[in-house]
Amino acid sequence: MKIRNAARIVLLDQDDRLLLFKIEDPYNPELEEFWVTPGGGVDPGESFEEAAKRELWEETGIRGVEIGPWIWTREVVFRWEDGPVQAHERYFLVRVKEADEIDMSEFTPLEQASYRSHKWWTLAELTHSQDTFIPFQLKEILTSLLAGNLPEQPLTIR
Repeated sequence: MKIRNAARIVLLDQDDRLLLFKIEDPYNPELEEFWVTPGGGVDPGESFEEAAKRELWEETGIRGVEIGPWIWTREVVFRWEDGPVQAHERYFLVRVKEADEIDMSEFTPLEQASYRSHKWWTLAELTHSQDTFIPFQLKEILTSLLAGNLPEQPLTIR
């Protein structure tokens, strides 16, 4: 099985709103649209932190921010263009002072084809939404994070 390392960003603004992208997975059309954090694959020779910084810029246009701590880890198997993939995801906390306009001009062709919308979500909106969020525990783990519970070691999530 192919292995894919990925860096994902838990991007919070000054009002503790979380940026998420709504996507439709072209390789899993049976799935409904779902919301995910910015992020993507780690390139050869790149660290997870370097990938997080690059992905943040490519998917949002945001530069010059510090990549915060590695807070969550997620292992998942999913179908990709040429078969199943075992993903090793690391989630990094990043804070921005303002929720600036998001620049998606550096999206890859696959990202452009998958993208449906984006939104800065409040915790209350997430909690009351019936939409699907990945990671699946997002509402619960974000609640803890926003309450000031920064994990000493990255939490394993699903």
